[in-house]
Amino acid sequence: RATDDYELFAHPKLVGGSLELEFFPRGLRHYTDRAVQDLLELSINERVYQLRDVQNGRDPDALAIRSEKPYQQLIGYVPRYYCKGIGRLLDNGSGEVKGTLKRVNRDAPKDMKVLVSFTAEVAQDFNLLSGMDDFKPFVVSRDRASA
Repeated sequence: RATDDYELFAHPKLVGGSLELEFFPRGLRHYTDRAVQDLLELSINERVYQLRDVQNGRDPDALAIRSEKPYQQLIGYVPRYYCKGIGRLLDNGSGEVKGTLKRVNRDAPKDMKVLVSFTAEVAQDFNLLSGMDDFKPFVVSRDRASA
């Protein structure tokens, strides 16, 4: 089944020097039903961690997401449009990128079963999406938005 090559996503929130992201991890559609069932057993507000997927031959910037308990279970992947920016935060060591399991949606489609959030302290001028030439902002002028 073919779909559009477009995805709309909110620009990451920057509140008082704190970057806030929420997203559905990528890759769950490839999980077995048993692996998805294991994800549904994770606890809300549980810590989750991002780590470089150094063996990913398709994307050198890929970041996997894993749980803390009961064993370091792979939850999915950070969306590609966030990977370079989060990677810069991880590389510069200026602070912690804290991940949390925000929600488990039992009745949702496979790729929307788990919602995660990440926060990090950043400089006011930090742009998570800089350097992402494949992803362009969709801007609507105020005049058109109110029409």
